[in-house]
Amino acid sequence: MSEIDDLRGTVREFLVDRMPAERVREVMDSQAGFDSAAWDRLATELGVVGMTVPAEFGGADAGFDAAAVVLGELGRTLAPVPCLSHVLAVEAVSSCRDRSLRGEILPGIAAGRTMATIAVADEIDHPVTVCSDGDGWRADGGKSHVLDGGGADLFLLAVRDGEHRGWFAVDRATTGVEVDMLTGYDLTRRQSQCPVRIGGRAAAVR
Repeated sequence: MSEIDDLRGTVREFLVDRMPAERVREVMDSQAGFDSAAWDRLATELGVVGMTVPAEFGGADAGFDAAAVVLGELGRTLAPVPCLSHVLAVEAVSSCRDRSLRGEILPGIAAGRTMATIAVADEIDHPVTVCSDGDGWRADGGKSHVLDGGGADLFLLAVRDGEHRGWFAVDRATTGVEVDMLTGYDLTRRQSQCPVRIGGRAAAVR
């Protein structure tokens, strides 16, 4: 049996135990919309939260083959955990040329302490713009349909603002960040709007 098969079996066994249909429905009806306890166990016991994070930053560096297996098993049970958004955020941060910034963000993601997501779609009437602000950046605008935005600690904003293009990281705790939940058809994949008001500090991830 290959390592991939072992991984598939381990994740499937975990989900059979932790994510029966009754539990999925219970989480769907909750305000949070995701199972934080299951997410913590996926991080600490199975290590799948950091599976695509480079090893030098505390991850397993297992690649997208492993991620595909885990995501497939999570989808099989409709598990309400923010794994897809997490994997996409890891890829965005890993592409950053600034090693110190990768070292600041990725260990927390790998350990499950930081829940990250990407925010791609701009609000039509208020697209995200960025400008230099001292030794950093300031972001203004709004993103819509942010996957798992309700529980995210860190937003990776895709910015297309003239010469400023790339990913910009915004901490949820930053002054000016507001998150409004959206009602969708799939309650296991909660989405949100993420307006970033003037004065929101951002870090360039590019």
